[in-house]
Amino acid sequence: VRIANYMTGPSNCIASSSYYSVCCLNECEVLMNELESHVLAPSASPQRLLGLAQNLSSATVDAPRQLPVVMEEKLHAIAARHGGEVPLHGRLFAQWMHHAFPNECPYPHIAEDQAVLVPDHWQNGKATVSTIERAELAEVHTPVLLVEDAQNLSWSEEELVVVKEQPKLASGKVRLLMQFALLLGLLHTILRSCKMMTFQEKGKAGRTELPF
Repeated sequence: VRIANYMTGPSNCIASSSYYSVCCLNECEVLMNELESHVLAPSASPQRLLGLAQNLSSATVDAPRQLPVVMEEKLHAIAARHGGEVPLHGRLFAQWMHHAFPNECPYPHIAEDQAVLVPDHWQNGKATVSTIERAELAEVHTPVLLVEDAQNLSWSEEELVVVKEQPKLASGKVRLLMQFALLLGLLHTILRSCKMMTFQEKGKAGRTELPF
């Protein structure tokens, strides 16, 4: 059982309605807010995120610290999939944050059925186990590995980006096209004004003065 997933899971909410839910606070949101306040963008380079994450502290993690090489490699691999930058609100970065802060950030599971996201799904005995199963689970104790001691991470390559920023190259092309269109419009206006002035000068030159 992942502690962070249990604490922040919708099945652990004590009250809910169609308008609100009363759940445990997500300590990972504090860490994400700290990152967002420094990045001020939907994505960032892996070097910048690595430096920021190593200086984040929590109730169970002291900072500054040195993250293992495998974590740095994973962060660069995420950036390689997204044109050199890591989306802050993608599933892979959420997974990376879970391994960096296992007691604060939940593991981002991919729910095949949206019904598991509401408390009603886990009520009426759907999450109960027998007495024998409880005894077996109580005998097996697997300590939580800190990221510094983990050599092989439990890693999934499934990615999910809720809001994807348009590629910078495409936005740059659109900006150039808009500037070019504005320049053409300005040139057209200038040429039209010059023609009007020329026409007016010719009209004045063609006039004849009457003797009276």
